[in-house]
Amino acid sequence: MKRVLGAKEVYSNIQKLKGFRTKRELADFFCVSPSAISDWVNRNKDTIPAKKLAEASHRHNIRWQWLSYGELPPYEEKVIERSTGIELAPSEVELLGKIKGSPAFRQAVERMMGLDEHCIKLVASVAQSMGERNKETAKKSVAADSRVLREKRKITPFGNHW
Repeated sequence: MKRVLGAKEVYSNIQKLKGFRTKRELADFFCVSPSAISDWVNRNKDTIPAKKLAEASHRHNIRWQWLSYGELPPYEEKVIERSTGIELAPSEVELLGKIKGSPAFRQAVERMMGLDEHCIKLVASVAQSMGERNKETAKKSVAADSRVLREKRKITPFGNHW
């Protein structure tokens, strides 16, 4: 079982990461009073409430595993695409790698090269509506299939049997 870091260790890690020098800065990090920081160390057996760790992790975009156990880097690694400046998560980078290998994707990108921003927004709008239309078509085809089944039952010479 993993050992949860004590409050003193968590404080030390945060101070190194953020450059905090005072108890007030730590208190602001956790959205508590400086006296709460002292209480966690002295009265609560050197533990920080799990809820406060989770809230701080979410608020400051720091991995909870790093705050709680000292594992993994404190921040999730992100990649910034050079030409657009768009920030990508590792899973998005992996997906883009797979898509870029597709001949159909390459052909579509080559056709869209040189389009202005207005045209690109128009293409995105059309693609979105096509996706919505495909969902509606799938629902209609299911409904149509059930009508065909009912009609076939009526037509068969043996009554309701197939």
